[in-house]
Amino acid sequence: TNRSTSLALALAAVASSASTSSAFVAPTTSSSAQKSSSSTTTSLSGLFDNWGTGGSGNSKESLDDQWEQQQAILKARRAPASEREQYFQKVEERRNEATRKQKDMWAWQTKKYGKGEDPLTEWKKRRESGQISDLEDQYGDPKKVGGIP
Repeated sequence: TNRSTSLALALAAVASSASTSSAFVAPTTSSSAQKSSSSTTTSLSGLFDNWGTGGSGNSKESLDDQWEQQQAILKARRAPASEREQYFQKVEERRNEATRKQKDMWAWQTKKYGKGEDPLTEWKKRRESGQISDLEDQYGDPKKVGGIP
């Protein structure tokens, strides 16, 4: 067929060019050419002497901890389907609990207040109970004070 003929011609062209091309052949050098090219070194003044492998801040203990965490992940991946399902069920429970807490914390802002009700009253009540933090100390750091800078 026409398609198999064109495929055969394309393969023949590739094979022909590969046999005549020097792209796939190791370069040959004479021993005199090797002797004449000397390697040069540059002085980096010890710039990379103290660099450890694995990135910055990775001490031996940190790398050991990371290895243990990796082994725990691999163990969880090899676990039976029932254990994986139990793990994902716990994750889903934590997510639902966090969502519930978030909704409870901010429900007063989206509540439809009736006549005589004031969101400011609800805010003051939550402020006194500690649910709403103080703007002066919202980050727990005396250097970071206030809301919008």
